[in-house]
Amino acid sequence: MFVAEMEVADKIGWTPNTLRLGLSAGSAMPAALAKKLSMTMGLDKILIAYGMTETSPVTFFTDVEDSLERRLSSIGRIIPHTMGKVIDSKGNILPRGQRGELCTSGFGLQKGYWRNQAKTDEVMRRDEDGVLWMHTGDEVYIDDDGYAYITGRIKDIIIRVGAFLRLAPAVKGLPQDEEIRAWTVEKLGRHKVPQHIFWVGAQESVADFPKTGSGKYQKHLLRDIGNRLVKQSMIQPKL
Repeated sequence: MFVAEMEVADKIGWTPNTLRLGLSAGSAMPAALAKKLSMTMGLDKILIAYGMTETSPVTFFTDVEDSLERRLSSIGRIIPHTMGKVIDSKGNILPRGQRGELCTSGFGLQKGYWRNQAKTDEVMRRDEDGVLWMHTGDEVYIDDDGYAYITGRIKDIIIRVGAFLRLAPAVKGLPQDEEIRAWTVEKLGRHKVPQHIFWVGAQESVADFPKTGSGKYQKHLLRDIGNRLVKQSMIQPKL
């Protein structure tokens, strides 16, 4: 919406001079966009909100006193009369700084999905104290100051594809596929051995993972890239 507003303002030659605050939610805001909003629309303070339709909708919010870096990198702190926790795959609450699934609770929770009790029970669960929690499906960690940072999407994690590997700076050259498979068996288990191995980088067939302007991975393009690479390797696609 901000981008569209700037395009219209530029087209009609209008320079806003009465704006003070802006609100962004739904995806991360790139620093370049925040800077452009400040220069062209006078929005020096962009607040970041996080939530779901199911939670009415905001549960985390940044503050006007937060630094620009913190406002653009975090989703802020939990709002009053709302609770948040980060859990592991077994439902255990994780300490500050550890990544896990974000769950929220409080006055804003929906009653449930319309005529879909199975889906409601899947994402809304009570703990041992009877408190009802919404399992957001977002992977986050919360720092010592209470600020939450989104690091991924639990529901988008692919369980059986092997692993993402990042080479240390001292490593020269790429390992052979069989070396990777042997390392995977030793470190991660035989069930995690990748069937297909492709490299991503400036010198490879895929320079980087495709993202939207707001920094989200474009999963439909990743699927297309994977199918294309498998076809090129003369293997029947199984993605």
